[in-house]
Amino acid sequence: MVVPYGIHRPIRIWGADEHPLDHLRIFEVETDAEDSSDDETGSELKLVAPTSESSPPPKRSCSRTDASGSGKAGKAVPFPVLSTDILAQICRTCSPRELLSMAQVNKFLRKILLSRKFLPIWEGARKRERGVPDCPPYMSEPAWAQLLFGKVCQNCGGTRARMIDFRLLRRLCVECRTEHLHDSEDFEDSFPYDDPIIQELLPTTRHGPIFQPDAMCDEPQFYWGPDVVRMSKTLQCLEKDIRSRKPNAKKVLDDYIQSKRAQAELIETKAAAYELWGEKQEEEFVASQAILKKSRLLEIEVRLTVVGWTAEELDVVRDHAEVGKASRLTNQNWTRIYPILQSCLEGHKREGIRIAREEQAEYRFKIFTGLYRKFKETVDPTQWVLLPTEVEASHFKDIHALIHADLETASTPDLFSEVMNRFPVLIANWTELFETSVLRLLPTDLQGGYGEPISLSIATSLRSTASSQLSLAMHVFACGNSHAQSYVLGVQGAMFYYRDTFTSESAQKTTLAFSPRGLDAVSSIARMLDLEPETLGIVKLDQLDQKFLCKLCPPISKGGSLQKCTYTWRAAVQHYIEEISHEDPAWQLVSNAPSTFDPSWSQPAWICSHCVACIDKGMIRMVLIKHIQSSHRIPAPEEGKDFFFNPCCDRLQVRPENIRVNKAGVPIPPLDPNKLYQCRHCSHKKRGFRGGTAIESHLRDCHSIMGAIEGKDFGPK
Repeated sequence: MVVPYGIHRPIRIWGADEHPLDHLRIFEVETDAEDSSDDETGSELKLVAPTSESSPPPKRSCSRTDASGSGKAGKAVPFPVLSTDILAQICRTCSPRELLSMAQVNKFLRKILLSRKFLPIWEGARKRERGVPDCPPYMSEPAWAQLLFGKVCQNCGGTRARMIDFRLLRRLCVECRTEHLHDSEDFEDSFPYDDPIIQELLPTTRHGPIFQPDAMCDEPQFYWGPDVVRMSKTLQCLEKDIRSRKPNAKKVLDDYIQSKRAQAELIETKAAAYELWGEKQEEEFVASQAILKKSRLLEIEVRLTVVGWTAEELDVVRDHAEVGKASRLTNQNWTRIYPILQSCLEGHKREGIRIAREEQAEYRFKIFTGLYRKFKETVDPTQWVLLPTEVEASHFKDIHALIHADLETASTPDLFSEVMNRFPVLIANWTELFETSVLRLLPTDLQGGYGEPISLSIATSLRSTASSQLSLAMHVFACGNSHAQSYVLGVQGAMFYYRDTFTSESAQKTTLAFSPRGLDAVSSIARMLDLEPETLGIVKLDQLDQKFLCKLCPPISKGGSLQKCTYTWRAAVQHYIEEISHEDPAWQLVSNAPSTFDPSWSQPAWICSHCVACIDKGMIRMVLIKHIQSSHRIPAPEEGKDFFFNPCCDRLQVRPENIRVNKAGVPIPPLDPNKLYQCRHCSHKKRGFRGGTAIESHLRDCHSIMGAIEGKDFGPK
């Protein structure tokens, strides 16, 4: 099992490469001090800095402070002269962690501490630590201390690693484990040229690259890659000695294999006991960390409470990284982290106020929409199109100020009582803005004939039917952008388009302009129907439901006959506007046009003129008619009087239908499909054709006559 322990940086204490566990061995360091330690003057031997013969090449001189503390640059101060006996006496009071730290001071001190003379000191330091397991026979005391009390990875030396692998006898980081651990099942793939016997001579671990101390599996097992490489080199050298016929080379190899196999078994046997100790150390470590975190949290809460923060406000910093650290809180730390925590608390407080204001505004908006709905119920349904939406009304200056008032302001219906009394006036001012903008687009003569703007009297006429001047058919407007063009009928429709489009982000990319060609088209249709263009309304033309042919468009050959397209009055106006080649509109009324279904009837945009049943959403035409018949006792409801199409919706148009015409473009009445017809161009007078389709096909195929005329090309038999 892999266990964490220790807080100090380890030292690299391994030596040559001939042994797979050499990184854990401490070799005897023969020094002059040790050679003379048995002499009479051994106790007085002085330890000095290494001589120039044993020291590395001289480095560039640097500025140092002299012993007097004057701050002047001087020569490097040598290591203090100290007897080995005095140093040993000092080390006998040190813990293993302190000895590891001392060994990292410099190379000379490390060399002394890792000598054989100091091994009993390492052993005594370990025994003074309660509960620390004894050093195994396959490791030295310093190496064992480094494994138990180190802190960083023993392979790379630069990454923090708390987990100890007692089977690999290493403290390793995740990166090194990922790079150097090899699955036993893939051993032949990872080391194809190595002797498979190596698998029996090396210790293995059941922990893969990702540490899971509480969940180990029996298979697979992992080898440490550098151990495999090192042992492979050793075996190759021993086998080379055998090939070179060196004396006892075979016995040396056999002894080596036997010793390594026994050592691997011993490591596996002792690892279980060490892992139990490691689990206990981990539990104690976690408990101590929890105590430190709790103590730090309580101290921070006390200090923040003193400066005025409440217990509810402190909840936001309890999970902060600076609060959750497992270390004592000092005044220096508090000076550093208080601005961080203060910024966090103030930001949370501002966010809380913002959320509270949004929730308060949303609640007040609901109150206003309820009051606005009650007001809308008192308005005639034909005037609803002139009213702003709930969102648009909430942006009125006075209403917006009430919705976003201070949090201390009571959120009750009484808050809007005064502004709702003035609401008709606010609507009049709002309507005037759009009506004036649309009227400016009209020609001067149409502006004069428009009459008094309805916005001047709307404040007092909301309960009456809307003025007919808002929906005159001759007011045709072209709207859209460079990519698409559409057409709006009536001042009312233009006002809604202006309100809906020019207040959006795309307002600068759209256009709305009066269409003179649309006026000409409507005027010509009105004169054909003997109606006055100046008073002709949109609803009136929809009720007439007449179909028209454009005289300026030539017939087309289709299906063996000449045909022309029929238009509703709306489609006829659009056709003339788009066909720029037509100079003056010329129409022909079609009396026998086939009846077609109006798709707008299926739109949920029809509104009842007698009640508020459609205040939220319109109905389809047939459902609305049944509603009027049952609820208002009107047997035959009329469009424009009892119900109307919502002008704010885009009305679906009837699909144009083709009818048969002659060469002159005059519509041809449909022929009776059951009647017998005779060809006037054939010598076989007795031959007859049943139905118009049969005789027309005969004239087209046999006589090349397109658009046959009854009485001239054929007749009844």
